[in-house]
Amino acid sequence: MIDGEAHRRLPHRHPNHVRRGGDAEHLRSNPQPRAQLAFDAVELHPRHVGHPRRLLFPVGQHAPHTFGRRVEHRPLPDPHPRCLTATVRRDTLRPRRKEDREVNWFQFWLILHILSVIVAFGPTFAFPVMGAYAGKHPEHGAAVAHLTHLIERRMVIPVAVLVLIFGTALIITGHFALWKSEWLLIGIILYGAALAFAVLVQNRNGAALVKFISSVPPGPPPIGAQPPPELIALTKKLQLGGMYLTLSIVVIVVLMVWRPGSCQGVC
Repeated sequence: MIDGEAHRRLPHRHPNHVRRGGDAEHLRSNPQPRAQLAFDAVELHPRHVGHPRRLLFPVGQHAPHTFGRRVEHRPLPDPHPRCLTATVRRDTLRPRRKEDREVNWFQFWLILHILSVIVAFGPTFAFPVMGAYAGKHPEHGAAVAHLTHLIERRMVIPVAVLVLIFGTALIITGHFALWKSEWLLIGIILYGAALAFAVLVQNRNGAALVKFISSVPPGPPPIGAQPPPELIALTKKLQLGGMYLTLSIVVIVVLMVWRPGSCQGVC
């Protein structure tokens, strides 16, 4: 051994030899007992990879994968979960609770509300096309007038009342602040006005048109003859009323979807 390297060697004393002159604890530079960790080590499952010394990982650092692959985990409420898949396993494999199986009444009324809107107001967008067809083919005007009035009386008005009922159920089950939702108040006012106009004005004009056409003798009108002024007036009223109702429905749909001034939907 080289003498210059003798000082590099650390002294080696067996504990039994040291015990004769004193305790081995006094040989340390710090005679105080070993400082305890500020936190207890977490006992992990033997199948899970943890810190080499069983210490907690820093915030944002995850345990390495068993096979060395990089795995990105979704954030969990606990920054240091013992099992990174515990939440996923608990949410996917456990049986659903009783309250989770209960009917969501808001979705139930929402489905009925949307279906009733489609059934009630979908056919009304075809009325202008039917009216234009009757104007080009006067011989079919009576049939078109009867069919339009029948759809309005048997389908549009009754289902429009159901739309109002289902909408009220939506407001109740959805816990909407009615007096703080201007878009909802405006939509209700527009819908009430449109429904009242359809029942009190448009329906009567349609019935008057059907009655007038039924009183006209069958067959095509004489060549070059002008339609009666009463027929022209009723047709004009029905056209303007249909335009008003269609515009009201479009504005209401925009309000219900956009919800201006509210963050309950997409802001």
